[in-house]
Amino acid sequence: MYHQFMELRVVWFVVVSLWLARLSPVLASGFGKCPNYPSMPKFNMTKFLGKWYEVERSFYLPELASGCTTLTFENTTFRDEAGRSQLEISIKSVNQWTGNPSISIGEAVPESETSSIMNVQVGGRKLNKQKRRE
Repeated sequence: MYHQFMELRVVWFVVVSLWLARLSPVLASGFGKCPNYPSMPKFNMTKFLGKWYEVERSFYLPELASGCTTLTFENTTFRDEAGRSQLEISIKSVNQWTGNPSISIGEAVPESETSSIMNVQVGGRKLNKQKRRE
């Protein structure tokens, strides 16, 4: 009886391991290098401005409880040292466990006026203690 139980555990372990190995290309763990995507040709910054909704994300432990995330990109009159325009970023999310919203503010500077590649800096989170309305 004990021998059969151990055999069953080994078989179960092998089946689950093979299943997970098969899924590994599909699941993003959040560890390792990020993919290298090409820059979008003929990028129009004006069309990029506005509110964007997060519809999918990779696993990232610090964001485990956050959801309902929106990103708002707004043009500013500020310029960096090289004269490139600077965007203001507002990232809003809701903690799925507590219902508390939080807002992160930052800035994005494109590599050039027509580049879709941006250098982004986001400051700390500002927590809003009010619960969201249902």
